[in-house]
Amino acid sequence: VMVTGGTEIGPIEIYQRDAGAPRPIFYGMGYLYWSAAAAPRAAAAHLDSIIVRSNVTGSTMTVDIYPVNLRAAAGEPAGSPRLAEPQLARGILQRLQRLSATFGTDIHIDNYGDTLRGRITVAANPAQGPGDLK
Repeated sequence: VMVTGGTEIGPIEIYQRDAGAPRPIFYGMGYLYWSAAAAPRAAAAHLDSIIVRSNVTGSTMTVDIYPVNLRAAAGEPAGSPRLAEPQLARGILQRLQRLSATFGTDIHIDNYGDTLRGRITVAANPAQGPGDLK
């Protein structure tokens, strides 16, 4: 489930129904792109964002979380998305870990090229069967 709303990164909840597969709920992913004309006084937290990719293999769902930096860079105005540098990426992912811990969501941080990424891995309840993640 994803909706528009808050412009800051919010927690990720893995919703577990009584029957059926787990589903991620993203309570805030930040801006994908930001413009000073649209929001001239954006707080620093509004310049952090995430992009996610989910994958289902058999009975396991994986959500990869890529921290995004919207701050100005050499030759680029603020608002142009790019993968966050390692130090900023760690800060974004650790904040996401703290926010998501309220829901019991475990986010692992690992290296990803020149940056870091977060990863959530959830297996379906074996009683539900592998087809329930489709």
